[in-house]
Amino acid sequence: MNHSATSQRGVAIIMAMLVVALATSVAAYAAWQQNLWIRRSENLGNQAQALAVSRAALYFGRLVLVEDLKDANTATHDHLQENWAKYALVTPVEGGSVSGRIKDQQGLFNVNNLAATTDALQQSFQLQWFKALLAILDLPPSLAEALQDYIDLDDQGPFEDLTYLGKPEPYRTANQPLQSLDELNRIQGFDDAVIRKLKPFITAIPVVIAPAEGASTPTIPITLLNVNTAPKEMLDAVFGAQAGDQILTLRDKAPFKVL
Repeated sequence: MNHSATSQRGVAIIMAMLVVALATSVAAYAAWQQNLWIRRSENLGNQAQALAVSRAALYFGRLVLVEDLKDANTATHDHLQENWAKYALVTPVEGGSVSGRIKDQQGLFNVNNLAATTDALQQSFQLQWFKALLAILDLPPSLAEALQDYIDLDDQGPFEDLTYLGKPEPYRTANQPLQSLDELNRIQGFDDAVIRKLKPFITAIPVVIAPAEGASTPTIPITLLNVNTAPKEMLDAVFGAQAGDQILTLRDKAPFKVL
């Protein structure tokens, strides 16, 4: 009898321990789930706040540019002495602050000019200018052909589909202008270090005109360079170092209205 009672007490203790362990596990899982839900809620709130702030910044930027357009003195040309270029927006938000600056994209090299269809001679100039910019930044000139082959409308060149179809995850060239510089990492030779070095001097303005009636291909025009806002590296690439310095000196005295 004593042996049986001892056994029963042992079983009861084990059962009690199992119940406690199970309850502890359930409580721990519930706490983990609650913390996960809280973190998800916080992340969603932060994302919503970031989206709202970015939209507000874009809206404010549009207002600044609309006011600039109303100014008769600068309506026909943009330069770095205008208010939109001189001042950065800094505003406090919950948990920190947000800052932004308007930057003239036509002061940068538009990589989509390499796929222009309106003027073959101009396209050739654009390729040479981009190679000159690459040389100034100590980057290989082959990047120019790789980029051009990726976005131009033909399938001729050393960096067309075969370059990418042999990759572990194969894909084809875009054969269309880039919509964003984020696409550069899909192009042969454009690793993170290269893109980081290039980004301050390039942009991707996707100007495409739909095919005319009876035509099969769209028209991709060339966007012009604004010498009033272009950085020295871009001016040197297009005009040469000596002329680039002269342009910088002259525009500091008074911005160019016509060339």
